[in-house]
Amino acid sequence: MGADSRHLLAAGTDRKARLFEIASGRCRLELVGHAQAVTAVALSRDGTRALTGSLDHTARVWDLADGRCLAVFEGHEGRVSAVAFAGRGALTADEDGVLRHWDLETGQERQKLAGHVGEVTAIVPVGEAEQALSAGVDRSVRAWDLAEGSPRGRAMLPAPGSAPPPRRPWQNQTPCKSSKKI
Repeated sequence: MGADSRHLLAAGTDRKARLFEIASGRCRLELVGHAQAVTAVALSRDGTRALTGSLDHTARVWDLADGRCLAVFEGHEGRVSAVAFAGRGALTADEDGVLRHWDLETGQERQKLAGHVGEVTAIVPVGEAEQALSAGVDRSVRAWDLAEGSPRGRAMLPAPGSAPPPRRPWQNQTPCKSSKKI
Protein backbone atom coordinates (compact mmCIF):
# COMPACT_ATOMS: atom_id res chain seq x y z
CA MET A 1 0.00 0.00 0.00
CA GLY A 2 1.24 3.47 -0.78
CA ALA A 3 2.06 6.08 1.85
CA ASP A 4 -1.05 7.98 0.70
CA SER A 5 -3.21 4.91 1.53
CA ARG A 6 -4.95 5.37 -1.83
CA HIS A 7 -3.06 2.84 -3.90
CA LEU A 8 -2.16 -0.83 -3.64
CA LEU A 9 0.50 -2.60 -5.70
CA ALA A 10 -0.06 -6.33 -6.26
CA ALA A 11 2.25 -9.03 -7.63
CA GLY A 12 1.06 -11.54 -10.19
CA THR A 13 1.96 -15.00 -11.40
CA ASP A 14 1.14 -13.73 -14.90
CA ARG A 15 4.47 -11.78 -14.89
CA LYS A 16 2.73 -8.46 -14.18
CA ALA A 17 2.33 -6.13 -11.23
CA ARG A 18 -0.83 -4.06 -10.98
CA LEU A 19 -1.50 -0.73 -9.31
CA PHE A 20 -5.02 -0.46 -7.90
CA GLU A 21 -6.97 2.52 -6.58
CA ILE A 22 -8.24 1.29 -3.22
CA ALA A 23 -11.44 3.38 -3.11
CA SER A 24 -12.76 2.24 -6.50
CA GLY A 25 -10.96 -1.10 -6.80
CA ARG A 26 -10.01 -0.07 -10.33
CA CYS A 27 -6.73 -1.24 -11.85
CA ARG A 28 -4.94 1.98 -12.78
CA LEU A 29 -1.78 0.53 -14.31
CA GLU A 30 -0.23 -2.78 -15.36
CA LEU A 31 3.55 -3.10 -15.14
CA VAL A 32 4.70 -5.55 -17.83
CA GLY A 33 8.27 -6.71 -18.42
CA HIS A 34 9.29 -9.60 -16.19
CA ALA A 35 9.94 -12.97 -17.84
CA GLN A 36 8.46 -14.93 -14.93
CA ALA A 37 6.08 -14.41 -12.00
CA VAL A 38 6.40 -11.25 -9.90
CA THR A 39 7.25 -12.25 -6.32
CA ALA A 40 7.84 -8.95 -4.49
CA VAL A 41 6.56 -5.37 -4.79
CA ALA A 42 7.12 -1.99 -3.14
CA LEU A 43 5.94 1.57 -3.68
CA SER A 44 8.22 4.58 -3.19
CA ARG A 45 7.41 6.87 -0.28
CA ASP A 46 6.30 9.63 -2.65
CA GLY A 47 4.16 7.22 -4.71
CA THR A 48 5.84 7.99 -8.03
CA ARG A 49 7.78 4.74 -8.49
CA ALA A 50 7.30 1.02 -8.02
CA LEU A 51 9.89 -1.68 -7.42
CA THR A 52 9.21 -5.29 -8.41
CA GLY A 53 11.14 -8.53 -8.01
CA SER A 54 10.65 -11.75 -9.91
CA LEU A 55 11.35 -15.43 -10.33
CA ASP A 56 13.42 -14.31 -13.34
CA HIS A 57 16.20 -13.19 -10.89
CA THR A 58 15.70 -9.48 -11.70
CA ALA A 59 14.17 -6.44 -10.06
CA ARG A 60 12.71 -3.49 -11.94
CA VAL A 61 11.99 0.14 -11.13
CA TRP A 62 8.86 1.59 -12.74
CA ASP A 63 7.55 5.11 -13.33
CA LEU A 64 3.94 5.12 -12.11
CA ALA A 65 2.95 8.11 -14.24
CA ASP A 66 3.17 6.06 -17.44
CA GLY A 67 4.18 2.48 -16.50
CA ARG A 68 7.61 2.80 -18.12
CA CYS A 69 10.45 0.61 -16.83
CA LEU A 70 13.23 2.93 -15.61
CA ALA A 71 15.84 0.33 -14.62
CA VAL A 72 16.45 -3.41 -14.52
CA PHE A 73 18.62 -4.71 -11.68
CA GLU A 74 20.41 -7.95 -12.57
CA GLY A 75 22.80 -10.07 -10.54
CA HIS A 76 20.75 -12.20 -8.18
CA GLU A 77 21.46 -15.91 -8.43
CA GLY A 78 17.99 -16.88 -7.26
CA ARG A 79 14.48 -15.52 -7.37
CA VAL A 80 14.04 -12.06 -5.91
CA SER A 81 12.09 -12.59 -2.69
CA ALA A 82 11.92 -9.09 -1.15
CA VAL A 83 12.25 -5.48 -2.35
CA ALA A 84 12.15 -2.02 -0.76
CA PHE A 85 13.01 1.58 -1.43
CA ALA A 86 15.48 2.78 1.21
CA GLY A 87 16.98 6.25 1.48
CA ARG A 88 18.19 7.26 -1.97
CA GLY A 89 18.42 3.68 -3.22
CA ALA A 90 16.63 0.38 -3.59
CA LEU A 91 17.16 -2.92 -1.81
CA THR A 92 16.52 -6.34 -3.28
CA ALA A 93 17.03 -9.75 -1.71
CA ASP A 94 16.90 -13.32 -2.86
CA GLU A 95 16.57 -16.90 -1.76
CA ASP A 96 20.32 -17.30 -1.16
CA GLY A 97 20.30 -14.70 1.64
CA VAL A 98 22.05 -11.83 -0.14
CA LEU A 99 20.69 -8.27 -0.15
CA ARG A 100 21.79 -5.92 -2.90
CA HIS A 101 21.77 -2.15 -2.55
CA TRP A 102 21.16 -0.29 -5.82
CA ASP A 103 21.68 3.33 -6.85
CA LEU A 104 18.39 4.60 -8.30
CA GLU A 105 20.07 7.30 -10.39
CA THR A 106 22.63 5.10 -12.17
CA GLY A 107 21.03 1.67 -11.84
CA GLN A 108 24.36 0.34 -10.57
CA GLU A 109 24.80 -2.00 -7.63
CA ARG A 110 26.29 -0.15 -4.65
CA GLN A 111 27.01 -3.17 -2.49
CA LYS A 112 26.12 -6.71 -1.51
CA LEU A 113 24.98 -7.29 2.05
CA ALA A 114 25.50 -10.87 3.18
CA GLY A 115 24.51 -12.32 6.51
CA HIS A 116 21.30 -14.28 6.24
CA VAL A 117 21.40 -18.05 5.81
CA GLY A 118 18.70 -18.86 3.26
CA GLU A 119 15.92 -16.76 1.82
CA VAL A 120 15.36 -13.15 2.89
CA THR A 121 11.62 -12.74 3.37
CA ALA A 122 11.24 -9.04 4.19
CA ILE A 123 13.05 -5.71 3.95
CA VAL A 124 11.90 -2.61 5.83
CA PRO A 125 13.52 0.83 5.42
CA VAL A 126 14.14 2.75 8.64
CA GLY A 127 12.77 6.27 8.30
CA GLU A 128 14.40 8.58 5.75
CA ALA A 129 17.90 7.42 6.67
CA GLU A 130 20.19 5.07 4.81
CA GLN A 131 19.25 2.21 7.13
CA ALA A 132 17.10 -0.90 6.81
CA LEU A 133 16.01 -4.07 8.55
CA SER A 134 15.81 -7.48 6.90
CA ALA A 135 14.28 -10.77 8.07
CA GLY A 136 14.86 -14.26 6.78
CA VAL A 137 13.97 -17.91 7.05
CA ASP A 138 17.02 -18.27 9.31
CA ARG A 139 14.84 -16.59 11.99
CA SER A 140 17.14 -13.56 12.17
CA VAL A 141 16.31 -9.89 11.88
CA ARG A 142 19.31 -7.85 10.78
CA ALA A 143 19.93 -4.09 10.88
CA TRP A 144 21.99 -2.54 8.07
CA ASP A 145 23.80 0.78 7.65
CA LEU A 146 23.44 1.35 3.92
CA ALA A 147 25.77 4.37 3.78
CA GLU A 148 28.64 2.19 5.02
CA GLY A 149 27.37 -1.13 3.66
CA SER A 150 27.77 -2.77 7.03
CA PRO A 151 25.65 -4.74 9.48
CA ARG A 152 24.54 -2.86 12.60
CA GLY A 153 23.02 -5.67 14.61
CA ARG A 154 21.15 -8.93 14.63
CA ALA A 155 18.32 -10.43 16.65
CA MET A 156 17.38 -14.10 16.60
CA LEU A 157 13.75 -15.09 16.85
CA PRO A 158 12.82 -18.20 18.85
CA ALA A 159 11.96 -21.37 17.00
CA PRO A 160 8.24 -22.12 16.76
CA GLY A 161 7.04 -23.83 19.93
CA SER A 162 10.19 -22.95 21.89
CA ALA A 163 8.93 -19.82 23.63
CA PRO A 164 7.91 -20.23 27.27
CA PRO A 165 4.19 -19.93 27.98
CA PRO A 166 3.01 -16.42 28.87
CA ARG A 167 2.84 -15.60 32.57
CA ARG A 168 -0.48 -14.58 34.02
CA PRO A 169 -0.64 -11.47 36.26
CA TRP A 170 -1.35 -13.61 39.33
CA GLN A 171 1.72 -15.74 38.60
CA ASN A 172 4.02 -12.74 39.09
CA GLN A 173 3.09 -12.38 42.76
CA THR A 174 5.38 -13.65 45.48
CA PRO A 175 3.72 -16.48 47.43
CA CYS A 176 2.84 -15.84 51.06
CA LYS A 177 5.43 -17.36 53.40
CA SER A 178 3.91 -16.42 56.72
CA SER A 179 3.80 -19.17 59.29
CA LYS A 180 1.26 -17.27 61.39
CA LYS A 181 -2.06 -19.10 61.62
CA ILE A 182 -5.28 -17.16 61.78
